[in-house]
Amino acid sequence: MRRMLARSGVLGVVLACGFLAAGSIAADWASVVKEARDKNTSFESAIQDMTFVQEMNMKGPQGPVPQAITVYKKGNKIRTESTVKMPGMPADASSVQNVLIYDGNETWVSSPLMGKQKLTDSRHHSGGINDWCTMVSDQGKIVGEETINDRACYVAEVQSNKEMPFTKLWIDKKTLNMVKGEALMPNGATAIWVASDFRPVEGGWEIPFKSEMYMGKDLVSTSLMKSFTVNSGLKEDLFNPQALPDQKVSMEDIMKRMKPAQGAVKQEGADKAK
Repeated sequence: MRRMLARSGVLGVVLACGFLAAGSIAADWASVVKEARDKNTSFESAIQDMTFVQEMNMKGPQGPVPQAITVYKKGNKIRTESTVKMPGMPADASSVQNVLIYDGNETWVSSPLMGKQKLTDSRHHSGGINDWCTMVSDQGKIVGEETINDRACYVAEVQSNKEMPFTKLWIDKKTLNMVKGEALMPNGATAIWVASDFRPVEGGWEIPFKSEMYMGKDLVSTSLMKSFTVNSGLKEDLFNPQALPDQKVSMEDIMKRMKPAQGAVKQEGADKAK
């Protein structure tokens, strides 16, 4: 579930296959997917690179867990930097910083818990290099229409896979943006992703500046777009795995950092019991 929540932040941008201008489409799923892929290819050819910054808040047992995410994309290369603020931790140990790089062939990660290592799966796990129209099969079917956030949408049923966790999609009839997705979790719960606050960006395209993830009716994460920039001339060094630092921290050191927070939690509990 945590992996799905983490991905939902970036899904708010790229899964939308957003970046798509208005146009009419046929009410046939294979045609919808083909049209979306063609328009996405047009966007990819016009945008040499992009950078976007998001703020994400996930629901945690001790309160909200804020996460700052910055994604750099150039061609099929992508770099994701995320900083997670852990509630209950002392200020000097409250942030966990992770960097994930896909260089077009391999995926590398650098984090305090994992250190620096190459992932066996060559896909970029944030979902940053993919979008709904390239991840989904054209063998799905349109089962109806529904208006979501004032957007007339096709409702489609699709087969989930490793890249696309959703089995039901709501696709804007006019722009081909993905507005909503629904997935069935292993525990039987229904996960729902909803995009909103679509805004135009350079070139006549649009992207969602807000996305939310629900488990059933419970809101478990919210992602807000803070900035979006294209064609800024990103350097190739950003996508070089060899430049990643090995920032692994021992479990002993992690436990030492947690002790002050554990003491504070116990004291707070004692104070409430008085």
